[in-house]
Amino acid sequence: MVFRDFIEEVRGATDIVSVIGADLELRPAERTLKGLSPFHPEKTPSFVVWPHNQSWYDFSNGGGLGGDVFAYVQQRDQVGFKEALLTLAERNGIRRPDQDDEAFRRELELLVERRDVERLLTQAASYYHSVLPTKIREEWYRQHYGFTDETIDELQLGWACGHLFEHFTDELKVEPNLALKTGLFVLVNGGRVEDFFRDRVVFPYWKGGQVVYFIARSTQFTGDEGWERSKYKKLLTHSERHGYVSETVRNETFYNEDSARGAEEVLITEGVTDCISAAQAGIACISPVTTRFRKQDVPKLLRLTRWAKRVVICNDTETSGAGAVGAEVTASALHAEGRDVRIAELPRPEGVDKVDVNEFLKANPPEAFREMLAGARRYLEHLIESIPADTLKIDLAAQLKPVMELIARRPAIEQDGYLDIITKRFKVGRRSVGAMLREARPEPAAKGAREDGDAGHGGEVLKGEVFEEQDHD
Repeated sequence: MVFRDFIEEVRGATDIVSVIGADLELRPAERTLKGLSPFHPEKTPSFVVWPHNQSWYDFSNGGGLGGDVFAYVQQRDQVGFKEALLTLAERNGIRRPDQDDEAFRRELELLVERRDVERLLTQAASYYHSVLPTKIREEWYRQHYGFTDETIDELQLGWACGHLFEHFTDELKVEPNLALKTGLFVLVNGGRVEDFFRDRVVFPYWKGGQVVYFIARSTQFTGDEGWERSKYKKLLTHSERHGYVSETVRNETFYNEDSARGAEEVLITEGVTDCISAAQAGIACISPVTTRFRKQDVPKLLRLTRWAKRVVICNDTETSGAGAVGAEVTASALHAEGRDVRIAELPRPEGVDKVDVNEFLKANPPEAFREMLAGARRYLEHLIESIPADTLKIDLAAQLKPVMELIARRPAIEQDGYLDIITKRFKVGRRSVGAMLREARPEPAAKGAREDGDAGHGGEVLKGEVFEEQDHD
């Protein structure tokens, strides 16, 4: 058994409510459970447990503590991750693997380091939130983005004041080398350490009750130095230039990805603030924080949406068309695996260059957004509608050929529906459209052989070249 399999077996066998409920009284509070903090004296319950994603957070004493069931046992028993893991394994009668195995030890070392990093990232989010100026809260989070105080506080949206390193080393007594591992700081000339995020609004990525990544946006107070000119900055990751950052700090988490687990309908947005706005409206939503998912992220996206009945993509509507192209790339990957994937297009007023989900929800009630999502077109219907209705008949066959190849792979009843759409949109005869479909059908495979790309899903082959290798913008 590899180490990660052991961890997941223990995690799967452990109910966080049962573990924490044995130590303190938990009472229902809407979708959560609340109790008095076991770690700090208080009179009003501010210790919160989320059963749906098996996580907890302690808002008492300024916050900074939270995570999964392993993090709770670590904090309760004042032990390391390994000890907490073995305690829960014993509690559930799960046999521990051979700890003398070299691969096991290496995995354990990396995971312990990752847990240390996540603990500090979570404490950083608490600090950024605690120093959030009233002016920034009001002008940026409330007015600019339309976020409620409840959203701001629950997600610990904050402000990078430039003094996090002093907070870590002077107040929390964190060793400087450990602080540097987080990616929150940079070493400059002379060995001086400075905060990586300064005078920016910061958005923590939460996963399983812990912060695992950050993105920060510039404001009118951000400096104009070359390294500060980008609108968004992402947490530093391990590299040759920044070798002091832990190799476990990676840009591999989708924003709000916990919400996709178990959701019947999942929305995908382009930006982090779009995703927050949708979540504030009560919609299960994730975001790659760019126009499309990177090629290496597609398998994870497919796993996350495996049980969803419908996936809707709603990128920015803009004159450049970048959002639309990105939406089609993501939709292609999902459609290839048999997902019911649809593309929603935000209405863009004349004279406006760009509209995104955040702006739409600021100006419209959640019901209007839900209605717009309900009208989202299926991927193949979207491709058909993307071809101008007045396309010359002589050019139509060539324009429709890629779509026809995809339609040919769908069940017969679906094919009929798409052919109806084509005949009505382009005013062509059903016989002509049927002939295009027959030409698009793949040649029958040789007896005993499987067609290329047939992976048991009935979908088309994923063409790797479509997915550009790019960082999340």
